[in-house]
Amino acid sequence: MNNSLIICRTCGSKYNKQFIYANDLNQKKNDEVFMYYLCDNCKSIFLDPVPSNLKSYYGQEYPAYARKNTKKNKNNYTNLEYAKLDIVKKYSLSGTLVEVGPAAGHFISLASLNGYKVLGLEQDAECVSHIKDIYKLDVICSDKPTEQLFKMRSYCDVIVAWHVIEHLQDLMGFIAAASMALRKPSGVIIVSAPNPNALSFKVFGRYWVHLDAPRHLTLIPIQALDKLMAEQGLERVECIYDDLVGLQLNRMGWQSSLMNLSRNNTLRWPLLAGFGKILAISMSLLDRIQGKGAAYTAVYKGKSIMAE
Repeated sequence: MNNSLIICRTCGSKYNKQFIYANDLNQKKNDEVFMYYLCDNCKSIFLDPVPSNLKSYYGQEYPAYARKNTKKNKNNYTNLEYAKLDIVKKYSLSGTLVEVGPAAGHFISLASLNGYKVLGLEQDAECVSHIKDIYKLDVICSDKPTEQLFKMRSYCDVIVAWHVIEHLQDLMGFIAAASMALRKPSGVIIVSAPNPNALSFKVFGRYWVHLDAPRHLTLIPIQALDKLMAEQGLERVECIYDDLVGLQLNRMGWQSSLMNLSRNNTLRWPLLAGFGKILAISMSLLDRIQGKGAAYTAVYKGKSIMAE
């Protein structure tokens, strides 16, 4: 394939090169091989072409869509959602909060209980039904969040997208729409995403659990995301690598990636899991070095706020 026809969905550059190939190691839907490219301009890593049957790689077995959990998992979810809420409260104590990709509704329900007026934009119909039936919250079933946000001009005080932007095909349009939907100048956009500069990614490559081919279409460096936001009049006010969610993803970056690497190994899984846990603990200090964790959470506000 002519690489000049491969266009980076983060910056639009045509200067890209083949970077890494990967299979669906996390969900094991099939044995198809996917190609990721590296943008010479913004350093984003992106999948091309996007599978025409992309929706088939999700489904109710997709971890984020899980609605039934053990008591241990439920407690873990609760702790993680409170950690997210702490970030939101730091910048906005009330108002209209729109969550893009609420999945099973764990966070959006907590935000509602804490006084926010909430609305979800979710592509999975069963999750939408769950949120409406169980939590009695407003949620729009749509796989086109950009179109929905364009309809919400100056509607949102807070927009959150917890590990969503890596799934989007229209990344530039999405950020433009989110900016338009934000109430200026007090509104905030909070996004989290896998970090392509993560140390664990450099070690494991195509076996990295957070590559998650083909569901993750783009791994976006924080500097590239900053530039996209700046084009919409937004400036980053914080970037977090070691929040509770980030620390869990760091552990997964080592432990689960090791399991991916050893799928065909004759070693027993309990041994691998134990070694992976030790590896994650031993690498935790390096992960905490700025910019080396498996994921980041970034907060953006209007530039006028920064000037005051």
